[in-house]
Amino acid sequence: MPHPTTFPNPAKAALRAHFRQARHSLEPAQREALSARIVENILLWLDALDELPSTLALYLASPLEVNLDVLIEPLQARGVRIAAPGAEGFAQVSTSSTCAPSTSQSWRQAQGEEVDAEDLAVVLLPGLAFGRDGSRLGQGGGWFDRALEDSRAVLVGVAFNCQIVDALPVEEHDVPVQWVASEDGVVLASKR
Repeated sequence: MPHPTTFPNPAKAALRAHFRQARHSLEPAQREALSARIVENILLWLDALDELPSTLALYLASPLEVNLDVLIEPLQARGVRIAAPGAEGFAQVSTSSTCAPSTSQSWRQAQGEEVDAEDLAVVLLPGLAFGRDGSRLGQGGGWFDRALEDSRAVLVGVAFNCQIVDALPVEEHDVPVQWVASEDGVVLASKR
C-alpha cells in the first residue's frame, strides 16, 4: 500500500548528510575489515538462534555499506534460502554474480525467482543510521518501509559503529528493527 505524500523532514535530511559523511570517512581497508567482523557477528547470532531461518533476506551492498555478500554461500550450504531486493520486490539469489546494477535505484538488484515478503524469517537491513531503540534512517526512498510494513520477519539493522546512535527521529511509516548488528556484536534494540 503506498504511503501518503509526505514532505521532506529537514532533521532527517541533515542526519542523512551527517551519516553519509561518517560512513564515507572510513578508509576502504577499514570498511572491509569492519565488514568482516560484522559478518562474523551475524553468523554467531544466527548460530545462537534455536534454528536457522528458512529464508533470510539481505541487501546487496553499495561500496560504502557493510558488505554481506560473503554470507550467501555459507548460509545456502546450511540450507538457508537467500533473498535480496529485486526489480519488483525480493528475489532469490545464489551468489552476488546473479545480481545486476539497478537502473532506478542506488543498489544492486537480485535477478532470481521472486520471493514473497511473507516467507522471510530474518531480514538484514541497510541504513544510513540506526538507533539503539530500533529506529532506522534509510536513504529516504522508503523501499524497505513499504516492502516490510506488514512483515513478521525479524528485522536486523546492519551498520558500522559510526552509524549507531541512541535514537533517531521517526515517522509513522518508518519500520523499526528489532536488532542492530555492528562490529561490536548483534544487540537487541530497546523498545521505542
